[in-house]
Parts: sequence; structure tokens; C-alpha cells
Amino acid sequence: RTPPERSRPAPARTARAAAPAPAASAPAAVSADPVAEAPVVEPLPIEPEAAPVAAPVIGNELKLTSSLYSLVLTAYLLGTLVSTPISGKLSDMFGRKPVILFGLVVFVLGSLLCGLSTDGWFLIGSRAVKGIGAGVILTTSFASISDLFASKERAHYLGLFGAVYGLSSIVGPPRVTK
Repeated sequence: RTPPERSRPAPARTARAAAPAPAASAPAAVSADPVAEAPVVEPLPIEPEAAPVAAPVIGNELKLTSSLYSLVLTAYLLGTLVSTPISGKLSDMFGRKPVILFGLVVFVLGSLLCGLSTDGWFLIGSRAVKGIGAGVILTTSFASISDLFASKERAHYLGLFGAVYGLSSIVGPPRVTK
């Protein structure tokens, strides 16, 4: 015995007529919101690129094993990863200014704790706290740019934001190799 076929509702159809194909010489249509169709590329903060410069010296002073050494470098990124979606939602609920100020306080506190670290595990935890603050700052900065500028201007300012990151990556701390 086969089960009776269930009738499925027909897919909704739009009343919109098919647009005629554009002429070969016509310019491409410009979207009303160019940022919505552009791929989103969020630069990582400069911190993950600067930390490896000082990590060998810090690792020797704190007598870090190779497994702890890698955790010191990744704890920051894990903190950033965890805080990014949460801070986006919190900034929608409570506003951008209090959330970005909270991120700045957490980042500075994490930096202070990193400077006061006396062993590897404390440094790893401090780097995670610093990463949480950085994730909040990064996310809220992008959201603030989106709030401040109209769609047509937003791409320009997000591009400037990315250019500053690229420039700081080039001009930033030199890589020390021995």
C-alpha cells in the first residue's frame, strides 16, 4: 500500500515581468546598495601580526613549551572569534557607544594583564581577554561606519578603513629574524 500523495502548494510567483535583455552597449546596472552585493572582507586587527615579533623573547622569559607558545599566539584570535557575533548583537541592543567603550576597557585590561603575566597560562588567558576586547572594537567599528554613512558613501569609508589596516601592516613593527 502506498501512502497518498500530499498536495503541495504551488510556489509563489511574482507579478514582475521578465526584464528585457540589456543592449550590448548599455552600461551595467548599478545596484541601489553596492555594499550589500560586495563580498565582506573583514581585516584582522594588527595584533596577530605584531605578536610573533615579541613572542620568542616573552617565551624565553616565561619558559614556555612549544604547545603553550602556540596557544599564546592563538588565544587572541579565539577571543576575537568568540566576541565578534556577541558584540554585534549587543551593539544592536544597547547602542554602539557603550559597547565600543566596553571593548576598549576590556582591550586595555587585557593589555595590562599581559604585561603583568608571570607564567604561560596567565599570559594565554590575558591574550584571550585582549582578543575579546579587540573583537568588540572591530565589530562595533564596522557597524558604526554602516550607521554613520549612507549606502553610496559607505563603501568609500569601509575602503578607507581597510586601507588604514593595509598601511599599518606595511609600516607596522618589523619582523625580527635571527
